[in-house]
Amino acid sequence: MLGYQFAVQSGDAGASLGEASLQVGFLSDPCSSSSVELKAQKSPRELPLPMQAVSALSRARSCGARIGGPTVGDLPVISGIFCAPSVGRLDRCSVKGSRVGAPESNAGDDFHFWWAASRALKLVEPGTILRRVTLEGLAHVDDPDDEYETVDVAEYLGGDDADSADALVLSQLKYSSRHPDTEWTTARLCKKSVRYRANGTTTPARSVIADLAAVYRRLVDEHGVDVASKARIALVSNQSAAPELVSSVAAATAWVADQGQAVQTRALLAALPAEQAATVRSLSEAVGARLSSQQFCGFMGALDLSQTGAMDRAALARAVQSGAAELTPGKGHDSALKLFHLVRAQALPDSNRKGVAASDVLAELVLQRCLP
Repeated sequence: MLGYQFAVQSGDAGASLGEASLQVGFLSDPCSSSSVELKAQKSPRELPLPMQAVSALSRARSCGARIGGPTVGDLPVISGIFCAPSVGRLDRCSVKGSRVGAPESNAGDDFHFWWAASRALKLVEPGTILRRVTLEGLAHVDDPDDEYETVDVAEYLGGDDADSADALVLSQLKYSSRHPDTEWTTARLCKKSVRYRANGTTTPARSVIADLAAVYRRLVDEHGVDVASKARIALVSNQSAAPELVSSVAAATAWVADQGQAVQTRALLAALPAEQAATVRSLSEAVGARLSSQQFCGFMGALDLSQTGAMDRAALARAVQSGAAELTPGKGHDSALKLFHLVRAQALPDSNRKGVAASDVLAELVLQRCLP
């Protein structure tokens, strides 16, 4: 049993609850035998967060603990609702440490799952053609080796796999709680940065636009141009895209669609006004050799920035609750949480990656409606 002390705050008002001792213990199977315990004490104070505690919290999170929250001053904060078999649901707490950058990441997780939950609700809308929603890549049938790592949410419309679907929407989600008003500019979309893996190592530096282009290239390589041509490669973010970027991508998309055949980047640039051509040229240079000239034009035909400036995670949660309330009157809050956990389960390492279908949503919500 390991014990660490942290400053604890309530989730709603942020009022100090005093110092607490967080004890995390693991036996042979941490997911079935972990215990998490909070004990309120007096004399609140802040202490550094040992790396052993970081490891313990990471293991707790992998077993279902939700960790995420804002910063306090210059200190990063881990906050979450910790659930354990021995103590049930605990109040929200904030863990102040010196090295951990988890808050922003976990705010992004919440946004990710609420966005997916909002997509799952569309599975049961009257007249919908949405057939399946997957998380962390495509459905297993289309992505058996789990190689679409930059696809956070995939939507299958009109069919259950890439070949039979009438359309695909493959989205990468980006969320910022610290800088929600920062725009996605061309330069930012093309800027290379490293990403931190769960084990603390970093990925090679790459840009967002290159990640999105890589999704298109993999579709072409593994499923052919016909499948790639019916896909939308979307950036979903609570941050808006700069108007000049949106208009340039929209103009390129429209021009490619009007041609009705494969075209070259040179022809695309020549067809656009100078400012828009400069923007698209910057995107092409950032993508580089990942795509051929024709493939880049196909990618521009698929690129979708319409979901930048989307609702923040709190607004998304309210929207899901409202939609769920229509299916389960009087139980909107509980139904929304059920949807949240339904989609979240698809992102866990032991998921079958079949995705969520209408039958899954109905099983969660309609069955609940029948219960007292």
